[in-house]
Amino acid sequence: MTGAVRPSKQSLQQWADAVNDPSYAFDRVLPYYQKSVHFTPADSAARFPNATVKYEASAFSPAGGPLQVTYPNYAAPFSTWMKRGLQDVGMAEATDFNSGSLMGAQYVSFTIEPSTQTRSSSESSFLARKPPTLTVLSSTRAKRILFDDKNRAVGVRVVGALGLAFDITAAKEVIVSAGAFQSPQLLMVSGIGPPSTLQQHGIAVRSGLAGVGQNLWDHVMFPLTYRVTVPTFGAAIKSPAQLLAIGLQYLTSRSGPLTSPFIDVLGWEKIPSKYRQAFAAQTSRELSSFSDDWPEVEV
Repeated sequence: MTGAVRPSKQSLQQWADAVNDPSYAFDRVLPYYQKSVHFTPADSAARFPNATVKYEASAFSPAGGPLQVTYPNYAAPFSTWMKRGLQDVGMAEATDFNSGSLMGAQYVSFTIEPSTQTRSSSESSFLARKPPTLTVLSSTRAKRILFDDKNRAVGVRVVGALGLAFDITAAKEVIVSAGAFQSPQLLMVSGIGPPSTLQQHGIAVRSGLAGVGQNLWDHVMFPLTYRVTVPTFGAAIKSPAQLLAIGLQYLTSRSGPLTSPFIDVLGWEKIPSKYRQAFAAQTSRELSSFSDDWPEVEV
């Protein structure tokens, strides 16, 4: 998936309150969201008449970029019915998923280069245009964060392709951005984390923070399969003739089903109150820890 979706306002406010840092609030982060992407509205002439896209123009800036964000030229026929069906069962129509609200059903914007209908990736949008001040070390693995005698991060110890370790020192700051798994792992091997876990592995405790590396939640998925009468990608990939046809269509005119990730409509909502009555007390407590505008179900 290459969906371009932003968090809800209250969830970011909850984050800002938790760390006592207002710079995490949605309105404070929004300028950076706008700065990083260039938005192109949907091509209404290329899409089906019943696949109109709603969006909030103020969520983007004309000066943004270089990551490209737009809507596919092709809307899956099934999605037009799915959006209508979600609304028929009571899910509201969302304006978009970039303005700080996630509740409701709507078409999703994607990181797509509109002129070629190809993926706009981090490599093609950022690294390919990297400034001369940026140096990227490939085949290099961070081993641990380096600190001075005041516990201030001052660099990183890394291991290169030949297995040789060397240190990189920071002129201003060290930013840990290694993903949901490796970021806490890097913190823990550097002495930041639950003391009992660090001591178990012989790591000196630099800062005992119980939450590091914890709270990994499962995202439970329930796939549902129904036979439908509208064209689907699943049917196309089972037919060599159809697959060849849509492949040639894409290569020759950058149009058709292959311009779309296919899952182009999403719906988010809270679990209805009539179903919550059967929840265990612990389940209710866990759900109440999230912000009021944070969805509990994604369709």
